[in-house]
Parts: sequence; structure tokens; C-alpha cells
Amino acid sequence: MRIQNIASIFILLFFISAIILPQFAEARAGGGRSSMGSRGSRTYAPSSSYRAPSYQAKPIERSATTKPAPQTAPSALAGQPMNNPQGGFGGGTFWRGMAGGFLGAGIASMLFGGHAGGMGGGFGGGAGGMLGGLLQMLLIGGVLYFLYKKFFAQKINSNNNSYSNNSYVNEAEPVIDVTQPLLITDTDKQYFEQLLLKIQKSWSDGDLSHLRAYVTPEMLQYFNEELSANASRGLANKVEQVELQTADIMESWSEYNLDYVTTRLHWSALDYMVRLDAKAGDANYIASGNNNAVEEAEEFWTFVRAAGGNWLLSAIQQG
Repeated sequence: MRIQNIASIFILLFFISAIILPQFAEARAGGGRSSMGSRGSRTYAPSSSYRAPSYQAKPIERSATTKPAPQTAPSALAGQPMNNPQGGFGGGTFWRGMAGGFLGAGIASMLFGGHAGGMGGGFGGGAGGMLGGLLQMLLIGGVLYFLYKKFFAQKINSNNNSYSNNSYVNEAEPVIDVTQPLLITDTDKQYFEQLLLKIQKSWSDGDLSHLRAYVTPEMLQYFNEELSANASRGLANKVEQVELQTADIMESWSEYNLDYVTTRLHWSALDYMVRLDAKAGDANYIASGNNNAVEEAEEFWTFVRAAGGNWLLSAIQQG
């Protein structure tokens, strides 16, 4: 019984630590926990849908980009003839008319055919022939109307539905040329590395004025919120000795007048939390982490630029 109580206490402590520790661990710019920012029309889309190399990136959780509403699945009755009490194909009126035509043809045949001798040859021959011809014309017209509704009208409806569906897709997701990725040069890759270093340096210094030059307004807002949250707890995050290990281009594309590129950055740095009411060298200066232990991180950073402009950080996804 005592062993079970001890085990329960350890389990409880484990879950408490799992909740509390992430507030301090991996506190670098971007937090190391959530994925945030905007990636244009690909903000909420998996990379595989755009023929990009497969990679495991955490979906965007915080974004100023509106999440498109899920498209309603087509009804099981779509394209099926509907009962129309007012008439038309599928309605009772058309089929009653067809049945009436066949019935009328049978009655006319009996009235004006071989059994109409009692009414006189002239009337039976002339009127019967004229009415019979009229009925034949009605039957032919009915068959042509049936073929029109069966094939031609359904094809028009199918084309209209297809146009409507395509319009919905175009409204929810801009048309972009996914078959032509951007040409990312070595100069661009060097610029991405410099952005990593400058962003982490500005973050470590708590300098929003410098961060503004390297990130989109949306990302600046997220960084400002996190820096303010740290300050309210009397803490600051230090990210030092940042070194990029590898940078791989995952996907790149253009939409409207903006260029996007998502890169996988594998980098290392010293990452630790300090207390604002203490100074370096004090016994209580380090709040969490180790200012002597290098930590590694792998994240997916998306950069954006206007035509002819500089790259800015627009999203961070965790691996």
C-alpha cells in the first residue's frame, strides 16, 4: 500500500513538472513550443499537397491568416433527378403526359382504326388519320424532350456545378503556380543565416526596435507578447553563441506580389533564463537552463519578401 502511494506521488510530480518546466525550457525566440505566423495560402496546408518534400513540421497554431472553412461534402443526391410536382423531367406531369399519350394512341387506334366502321368511312378515315398523325407527332416530341432532359440538360447542370465548385476553391485559396518554385540563391541562404543570428540577438537583448527590421508585424507582435510575459515574471531569456549547422530549403513559391520560402534550420546556442533583479555572477542570476551547455534546435522558418525587397521572418514551425 505504501509503495502505491509513493508511486502515485512520483506520477503527480511528473505531471506537475511537465506543466511548469516548459515555461522556462526552450525559451528562445519562437518559444520552442508552438508554431505561429503566416505562410500565405499555405498557412494551414500540409506540404505534401503542394508537391513539396515531405517533412514533419508542426501545423500553424497561431496566425493572423483566417482559417478557411471546411468544404461541405457533396450531397449523396447531387445530380439525381428531383421530384417536381410542378412538372419537368423527373416530375409526375411529364410521365403522366407520356402515359396519356400512349393511352390516347391506344384509344384512338380502337376508335378510329378497324373498329370505327360504324361511324362512317370518310370520318373514320380522314379524322382517324389526322388524329393518329397528331398523336405520332406528340409522341416524337415527347421522346425528343426526354432525350434533351436526360443528356443535354444534365451536362449543363454538371458544368454549372463544376464552375461553382471551382469558384469556391478560388475564393478560399488563391491560385498560385506551385509547379515553378523560386530560385533560391546562395546569397539568399546567407541572408537567412544572418536573420537567424540577428533575430536571436535582438530577442536576447529584448530589443523590439531591431526585431522590427527582421520580422513581419505579426511575428513582432508574438515576440512582444512573449518578452512581456517573461518580464512580468521577472525573467529574461538569453540566447548566445548561435551557430547554424544546416539550412535546407523545403519549399518556395509566389502568390500575388510576395515570395515565400520555408527552410529547415538546424542550429545550436546557449539558451537559459536569468532573473532581472540579479546581475551576472550572482548566485541566483540563472533562473533555469545552463549558460555553459550548448543546446540544439531544429525548426522550420518561413521567410517572405515583397518584389525586390528583403526577406523577413513570417512564421516559425516546430519540428
